[in-house]
Amino acid sequence: MPTATRHITSIAFRMNSSNQSKPAISILIPETFEDARGDVGFLRDWVGQSCDETFEVIVVAAPGRPDFEQAVRRILRPHDRYIVAELSHEMEAYAFAADAARGEWLFITENHVRPDVDCLRQVLAFLADGSTDAGVVSSGSIHRTKVARAEGRCFVWQAQNSRRHPDHEPLHLRGFVLRRDVFLRHGGLPARYKTYAVAVLGFRMAKARLRVRRIEKALIHHVDCATFHAFATD
Repeated sequence: MPTATRHITSIAFRMNSSNQSKPAISILIPETFEDARGDVGFLRDWVGQSCDETFEVIVVAAPGRPDFEQAVRRILRPHDRYIVAELSHEMEAYAFAADAARGEWLFITENHVRPDVDCLRQVLAFLADGSTDAGVVSSGSIHRTKVARAEGRCFVWQAQNSRRHPDHEPLHLRGFVLRRDVFLRHGGLPARYKTYAVAVLGFRMAKARLRVRRIEKALIHHVDCATFHAFATD
């Protein structure tokens, strides 16, 4: 969706640009009403990452959530951002966040993902040699029901199957990283494709012969769908 047609209600941050260095990476997290797996507490794990490089967290949320916004403001640091925007779909939130991001790299993730404390440090160390256009982090699962355990096993099977093609790792919303200019050049995650937007971006990148690798040492934990209804909707 073209930038001119997007409607941002507000951007909240308290950054003194003269004193804040440009972040190496921007973490993009959409927050919508639809997914009950989200946990504002996960943001503490993002802002508490162990990496030495500077990074920013950008949360994009639909309007009308004052209690949530207050909770997020208490967790985010002065240079992080909270964007309130009218969203046609969760995928559109990534476009808002990417437009606002100041990092060279974007870390795309979900609101129900908990990172290991060293996740970003491992990502940036992996990217340092300049041989990768994009990377997909390793993912564990947080299970609360039998359906959730089934989704976790299915994801493991898919991940193992994809390892036969080490330079063409499929993207997944649990966690992947790519340069901001690559994200914008190849159309980002177009909201009109909804949950298929990730596959569309991956196809476009493969067509451009961009290298997508697995970042084995960078780990996140994903809250899997607890019910059949949630799994079908997702």
